[in-house]
Amino acid sequence: MDTPDKPSGLETNFKKELPALIAEFLFVLLPLLVVAIVHLSEEEPAKILVTPEWAFGASVLFGLTVVKFVMGFAAREHIFNWQMVGLFTAALLVFGLVPSLIVLSSVLRHSDASYWLGISQVVLFLLGGACFMTLGTLGQMMANTSFQQRIAKMLGLLDKKDVAPKSENH
Repeated sequence: MDTPDKPSGLETNFKKELPALIAEFLFVLLPLLVVAIVHLSEEEPAKILVTPEWAFGASVLFGLTVVKFVMGFAAREHIFNWQMVGLFTAALLVFGLVPSLIVLSSVLRHSDASYWLGISQVVLFLLGGACFMTLGTLGQMMANTSFQQRIAKMLGLLDKKDVAPKSENH
């Protein structure tokens, strides 16, 4: 039994994997920092909000999240309710990646993009970052650790058969 002061194995593993995803996120954020510095140096801070790099970054984050999430579950055989994995993946695509690409195309087509379009791409970027940090980390944990059943159970993805994964020592 875990004590309140002692982190669980799941929490410890999450904290172990999270720095790798933060490092990847920083490289997605880097072009936005460059764009912000350029617009600030040109005394055009309002243009920071409507630069298409926000929507581009959101698209990259949602795409990376899908890859990490699906690959994490694909690394384990026959223990997951694939319908739920499909649902999570579809939600990431429908509510994240596709809207990010639509907003990106709108920002690129209209040189005078609206304030609301700018806000929507920043919101999508933040949502993409949150999904990447949570679902991406969980996917990476699934691929890299022995905690796959605990994560799957927590997300409601464990198949009723509850088949044990292959041994790590095979």
